[in-house]
Amino acid sequence: MELRDIVDQARSGDASAFDRLVDAYRDMALGYARTLVRNEQAAEDAVQEALVIAHLKLDGLLDSEAFVGWIRSIVRRRCLHSVKGLAGVALGDLGEISGGEDLYATITDRLDRERVLAAVAELSEEQRQVFRLHYEEGLSHERTGAKLGLSKETVNMRLHAARTRLRRRLISMNLNDSVMAHVGHVVSADGALITMQFPSDAVPLLVARLVSGGENLCVVRRLPEGQIQAVPTAEGGIWTPGREVQNTGEPFVEPLMNETVARLARLTGQDAVFLPTGIKTIDMFAPMAQSGTAGIFAEWGVGILVLLPELVRRLDSPANRQTIFAFVPPIRDEQQWREVNGEITLGSIRTEVFYIPVGDPVSRPFVDGSASLDTKLVLSRRLAEQGIFPSIDPLRSSSRVHKLGRKQTSEEVCALLQQYHSLQFASEAEAERSLTQDEWVAVRRARLASRFLSQPFFVAEPYTGVPGVDADIEVVAQTFAGILAGKYDACSKEAFTMTGATPKEAK
Repeated sequence: MELRDIVDQARSGDASAFDRLVDAYRDMALGYARTLVRNEQAAEDAVQEALVIAHLKLDGLLDSEAFVGWIRSIVRRRCLHSVKGLAGVALGDLGEISGGEDLYATITDRLDRERVLAAVAELSEEQRQVFRLHYEEGLSHERTGAKLGLSKETVNMRLHAARTRLRRRLISMNLNDSVMAHVGHVVSADGALITMQFPSDAVPLLVARLVSGGENLCVVRRLPEGQIQAVPTAEGGIWTPGREVQNTGEPFVEPLMNETVARLARLTGQDAVFLPTGIKTIDMFAPMAQSGTAGIFAEWGVGILVLLPELVRRLDSPANRQTIFAFVPPIRDEQQWREVNGEITLGSIRTEVFYIPVGDPVSRPFVDGSASLDTKLVLSRRLAEQGIFPSIDPLRSSSRVHKLGRKQTSEEVCALLQQYHSLQFASEAEAERSLTQDEWVAVRRARLASRFLSQPFFVAEPYTGVPGVDADIEVVAQTFAGILAGKYDACSKEAFTMTGATPKEAK
């Protein structure tokens, strides 16, 4: 039965229909609440309260298909009410508000109504039209499109652009009020990592520059209740509890020294036991370890700000505690700093995420030198430019985790992709000759394998309209083996693009 039908039955008073909705979406709501309050009991309380509110106000939902976004926005409001100070909640969560919900009421705890209205007024006319119809009048994407003579896809793109611009503008408006010239204090120090406490209304943004006694620090992680963790640029400082630290309200624009980074990325001491993520490129070529450490090496603009929240969503399990280091280039300027903080993922209770600016995060010396990590995921701009997401490069990513029975298949796929890469970037003399029949076969199969690296993500579903999927690694390995053996030679690339463990129906 379709979601719309179940919601309509619940609205008509069918208690069993509402119970079905609770069964289907409670885990999703709880996972979302955990990313906001980072306290198990508070998250459960917020979800329970949200479900009660949803039951009482279900008649007010204008579009049944907007139920998922609607329940998430209620959960978010309950989480906001449960936290003293809202610095731990990213304005990026504006993207979760859906049709039928009052946008302004949702964020008035953080920003006053006048600022929101001013930010909306700065949207383009096209963006403002779809934004007001969808959020203020509660029209669905289809009804908004029908009213404006636009396709559903066009409405979706304009709404996404409007939300993105609004988030960035609100952050810009709020910077001077919330982060400038506030003093925090050291709580504790653990090697290169300094934990600090700031006022709840003045918590530094990620990758912000802090100063203390002439020493500079970079914020690499935000914690609940006004705490942050930062890394000093010089070794040897004495970071005793109570030492004052000044938030400059500026971005940290320098790379951290490799020696400092090496001190951060320590081995966990755990056995490298395979942790399935359901992301086929990771599970097949660079598996993650249970309660392990992983590094994502990426330039900006190749999908790291989508991969991170997807991993947080998938890894937030009581049986696992994961540490993820996102190695990225230094922030270029204040505008980029604001934009990144508008999209950034803070992690969850069990998944720690650190943002580490380094000189060249994808250079071979730096990636190869990060030997203490259980898993290394290198994102490729070449794959991103081809529209292959996640853009994880199987040729450069690696893991200490044993691949069990998949090792031979993964190595053969990598050899095929390497051959394809070599043929693509052959020298001028080599390029003049015609490919042999065997080389043409390799190229055709490598193209299928490359496309099969792509996969729809759950966190991207609201923007792409494509449902996220989990990929069973055993089935994935069988599909890759089929590509190598020529089983799918007659299939098109489209059959392998943005799919799960098996190809789509060949066209």
